[in-house]
Amino acid sequence: IEKPKEIILSGRLMRIKELREDVKDLFEEKFGLPVVRQRGLEGKAKEAAQGSAIIGDGLLGGQFKDLVEHVEIKKAGGSVLDYVKFPLSL
Repeated sequence: IEKPKEIILSGRLMRIKELREDVKDLFEEKFGLPVVRQRGLEGKAKEAAQGSAIIGDGLLGGQFKDLVEHVEIKKAGGSVLDYVKFPLSL
């Protein structure tokens, strides 16, 4: 993604105000971009369903194609825990 205009936080953990604010502050400082919370389908679909829809759209060449290509989903393998490294460094 050439010139991102914002960072969008999503997922059920972002419902936790303190965590959301900490992540927001960290990302704004680190990347110098505004950080917003995803609100598109709030109350209509759970976060996992929203994420799945975004990924599916991107894989099929839709609106989120660039995002899906950027995060290299097609190259993914294993489990999410395979990508967690300690100590965490951002």
